[in-house]
Amino acid sequence: MPRVVPFILAIAVWIYGVIDCAQTPEDRVPRGLKKPVWLIIVLLIPVIGSLAWLGVKWVAGSSSITKSGGYRSPKRKGPTAPDDDPEFLANLDWQARKAHYERQKREQQAREASEKAGGTAAAAEEQDVPAPKEPSAEAEAPAGEPGLEGVDWDRLAEQLGDDTEEDNGRAGA
Repeated sequence: MPRVVPFILAIAVWIYGVIDCAQTPEDRVPRGLKKPVWLIIVLLIPVIGSLAWLGVKWVAGSSSITKSGGYRSPKRKGPTAPDDDPEFLANLDWQARKAHYERQKREQQAREASEKAGGTAAAAEEQDVPAPKEPSAEAEAPAGEPGLEGVDWDRLAEQLGDDTEEDNGRAGA
């Protein structure tokens, strides 16, 4: 049994080297030799070729210079925080603007309906219905968003598409 362990270890290193060399993308192959040459070396010189491949790849992997001479950009793996995701922030901004637009539209419709019905406070008192409150200046634009009063919300909604029903369904879940 002790005589078999080095033989099994050599075969395992050789198989690992062949698979690693074969699966390495072309742009991740260390400079100097091309991928097919490395594959032939690893296949023809089993243990030494595999160890050479793994050593050169490890040394090249610690460097940030790629085969083309440029520098690798660090790649993030996994999810990023929501406040770092520009698409998420844009979606939040769109939802806030859409909600503000819809609120203004409802208020406008309520004002128009009350004007059609005689919309004075005296007419509302006669019917024992409280008069609708006039929107304050604060309700015209969301806090911290100056300059939104000139935005054509209908045109903006048409340009961006109306997918808020889907978004609202996801937001409530």
